[in-house]
Amino acid sequence: MVIAKLSRTDPTPLYAQVKQRLLELIAAGEIKPGDRLPSEPELEQAFQVSRITIRRALSDLAAAGYLKRQPGTGTVLTQSRIRRDSGKIGGLRDELIAQGYAVEKRILEYRTGPIDPQDCEPTGISNGSHVLYARQLLSANGVPVMLTASHHVVPEHVRPTAEEIAADSLFTILKHHGLTVKRAERTIEAVLPTAEDAVLLEMPTTAPALLVELHAFDGQDTLRSYVRSVYRGDRYKYFHSIEP
Repeated sequence: MVIAKLSRTDPTPLYAQVKQRLLELIAAGEIKPGDRLPSEPELEQAFQVSRITIRRALSDLAAAGYLKRQPGTGTVLTQSRIRRDSGKIGGLRDELIAQGYAVEKRILEYRTGPIDPQDCEPTGISNGSHVLYARQLLSANGVPVMLTASHHVVPEHVRPTAEEIAADSLFTILKHHGLTVKRAERTIEAVLPTAEDAVLLEMPTTAPALLVELHAFDGQDTLRSYVRSVYRGDRYKYFHSIEP
């Protein structure tokens, strides 16, 4: 395991630099789930920092679900799963950032215009509708976790740039244009990924994935958006708060 030197001139606290270096090693696969991390004295010597700094970095990673302290074994890397609030629409990027992940969004395809007739049946959107279509790949700490394709019925003048889409949730962007969601229906099921999806998500075609479909409606109960997302099953868990 190669550990990069820390910067003494960087304003980022040393414990945060240690944490980031360890996250980079996890993302690169140099530390795998089940692996034991070097001991605190070993990390102290490798990073040339105090024991307090090492403990602060490890405590933050443990709180985020990356590490588990096991008596007699040491500190072990766990298979941290991203928590997704099933009661929210959009905003996944912000949720990941709040959970401490470094997030990257790639726009694989983006266009506006009349909906492709072959997409009408699977989406439920009427033929002739003017739509914004976007296909995106989201990664957390360098690992692809979600592939999504979405159709949104929009006026012809609504044409956000690819840069805007890469920086924010499409639902947030559309809300800025006065296009709001009044209710939505979400279904979640376990599936096997297609060959193309498996390549993009860097997972085996035999590994389970989560297929999440969202239908969003406006105040007149007209379907405005259809979103189809495929999540890596080994990286995700859904959370749903239920009131009695």
